[in-house]
This record gives sequence, structure tokens and C-alpha cells, in this order.
Amino acid sequence: MSKREPFSTLPEAPNSKRIWTSLEEKKDPTQATEDAKKEFLTPISLGRRGFLGLGASVAALASEACIRRPVEHIYPYTKAPEFTIPGISQHFATILSRRGESVGVLVECHEGRPTKIEGNEEHPTSLGSADMLLQSATMDLYDADRSEYVREKGKRSDWGAFDKAFADRCLAAARKSYAFLLTNPADHRADLAGFSTGPYQTNDATRRLWAAAELWETTGEADSLKDFEARAKGVDHKLDATAGWGNVKNLAMYTYALSKRDGRDPALLEAVRSAIVSTADEIVKTAGTHGYARPLGTRYYWGCNGDVAQQAQTLHVANVLKPNRAYVDASLDALGHLFGRNVFGRSFVTGLGHHPPLHPHDRRSGADKVDAPWPGYLVGGGWPKATDWQDIQESYRTNEIAINWNATLVYALAGFVSSDVAEH
Repeated sequence: MSKREPFSTLPEAPNSKRIWTSLEEKKDPTQATEDAKKEFLTPISLGRRGFLGLGASVAALASEACIRRPVEHIYPYTKAPEFTIPGISQHFATILSRRGESVGVLVECHEGRPTKIEGNEEHPTSLGSADMLLQSATMDLYDADRSEYVREKGKRSDWGAFDKAFADRCLAAARKSYAFLLTNPADHRADLAGFSTGPYQTNDATRRLWAAAELWETTGEADSLKDFEARAKGVDHKLDATAGWGNVKNLAMYTYALSKRDGRDPALLEAVRSAIVSTADEIVKTAGTHGYARPLGTRYYWGCNGDVAQQAQTLHVANVLKPNRAYVDASLDALGHLFGRNVFGRSFVTGLGHHPPLHPHDRRSGADKVDAPWPGYLVGGGWPKATDWQDIQESYRTNEIAINWNATLVYALAGFVSSDVAEH
């Protein structure tokens, strides 16, 4: 073996310009030279006995590395999902949120798993382009160490601290809207003269109630609490078993009952919490008497699937106030009905579950060039009978989508992400 130095340089010519070969050498040439000398191990001398011992150790390690790999089985689908062929990708048009804006993208999926994101050339905000943040959004799904809440400088935070300017604008808008409600107490119906579709009228009562509850919960201001409690005391039924788009009373009561702020009227608080628990008990009872454990029982009407999801909201809130395994099971029954345990044996949510809807009444999904519908939409469901659902785009009565239905579905699913539910 050569005894030359492992690192050597030619003598520098007088007044020559020194050329460095690495950032480390530029920073500290002397240290870089010393580190280079350590790159190669110092030769060791072995006798015959030592060489044989070293050879035996190497042979033992090599044989250990040749242990057969564990047997892993790959099982086929018993019922293959619609349009799913192993190895063949599917593409879905959807949107991702980017600093308050919706960016249209196309998501490539393999066997139900998103693997690639590109811009949607038919969406005005992306026009087919996707930057590195959009393309890396799939990592949010598979990163086991991803944060479950907002962090700032390594510590748990909230959106208000993380993006104070945006939070301030939202709060200013909420205050302005609430001030308008106080200045204009009369109920004003919407002017629908320019529309030829069905009427979407409702009064302001429950919306004023919810506005007061949310502003108080956000700011802790006594005037908002006083306004809410005055309105809530005038409500005979503190909670409804079902509540569609025109009635947001339940949302106001949830906020009031779950708040950790002080200053609430003890009698009113007890009345609201009792109403939530008793309503949850009725939902559990109804689910227990239905063949598919449907919490809404045999009631079928326009958008009833949205109310099935909404009932899971009440069950989740009741479970926080008074933990009961029956509430958790009934919530799972509600989701089970929406995702396939029903008379059709099909999911009512596009892109998810067994044989999901393929033709929802949604103009965006029907207008793009992608065969599969936009994923994650809850359709209304059959009415006036359970068997009246039609998976065709023209069936707006049974197959349309609505933002309030999806909002309740997200709440119902998110309840099972919480550790509180898992513990109970």
C-alpha cells in the first residue's frame, strides 16, 4: 500500500491566484486539508490469526443479511371500485385553497391515492399551471409528522396570530355586518324577482342569533352575549332535530354550549345543554328502530342526506357535553348510511365509498372534460321514498349538491379526528 499522503497539492507559484475546490476550503483552507487527510482509514496490520477472525466475522454478517424476506400477501378486490384499474391513473378536477383564493387543479390518483397535482387549464386561476407549493400539497396527506394545528415558531398558535392582518380584516367585516343588523332590526326578505327557480326565502331570526353568538365567542364582548341571551330566551325549542339551510339556530346553540368563556346565564346554559343532550337521545332512539340504523328514520325529503349529516353534528356536541358511547355509534351509523349502508348499497358522496354517484347535478362537474365527477360532494338523496334517488345529472331533486350539506358532512367526519371522540 502506498505511503503517500492522501491529500497533496503542488507548490503554489509566487503571486498565483488561489482556487478553492469547495466551500469548506474557501472558508478554512487549513481545516479542509486536515479533514481530507482523515478521508481514508489508517492502514492496520493483521496477523494470520487476526485475518482469519476478521474473515469469519464478515462471513457471519453476510449470512445474516441473506435471511429470507417476510412473506407479504397481495389480495385482490372482492368488489372492484368503479373505474379503478390497478396501474391506470384517474384524474379529478378539484380546487386547493391558496391565501384565501381557490385554485383549480387536476389531481392524478392511483387506486384511490392522490399522487400528482397539476393546474387545471380550464380554471381561470391556474390556467394549467401549478407552482411547487401546489404540487407538494400531496405531502400533506402522507406526512406522518404533519402538524394537526397552526404553529408559529414551533409553538401552538391560531390563525389570528399567524396571519393577524387577515384576521383583523375578517373581524372588521364581522363587526360592520353585526352593526348593520343592530341598526336595522326589521326582517327583510330577499328580492327574487330576477330568478325563475324555486324560492329561497327565510327570515333573519336564527341568523341574528348565530351572529351574536359567534361575535361574542370571538371577542368576549358583553353586548354580544347580552344580545344572544335575550334572543335565545325567547326561543321555545332550544334545538331542532334537523335544521336545513334556512335555520342556523343549532349552530348558535352549539357555540354557546361549548364555549369556555365566563359570564353566561347559568339557567339558560343548562337549558341549552339539556336540549342538546335530549335531542341526541331522540336521534339515537330513532336510529335504533331503523333497518339501516338511519338517524333520520323513515323521513325522506329534498336534501335529507344533508340532515343525516347534520344530526351527527348534534351527536358530536352532545358527546362532548355528556360523553356517551351511544352518541358515537349513532354518528357512525349516520356516516355509514351516507357512504353505502342504505337501500342502494351505494355511497352518496362522489369519489368516495362503494359505487359513488357519477352524475351529480353540478354544472362545474358536468362542464369539464373529465369523466369522473368532482370528488367529495354529498348528493341530496331519494325522496319522497328512499328508492327515488336517481344518479343522473338532470335529477336536481335527488342528485344536486349544496354547500350546507357538505359543511355538515365535513363536521361529522372531523368529529372522529378529535382524540376526545376516540377516547369515548
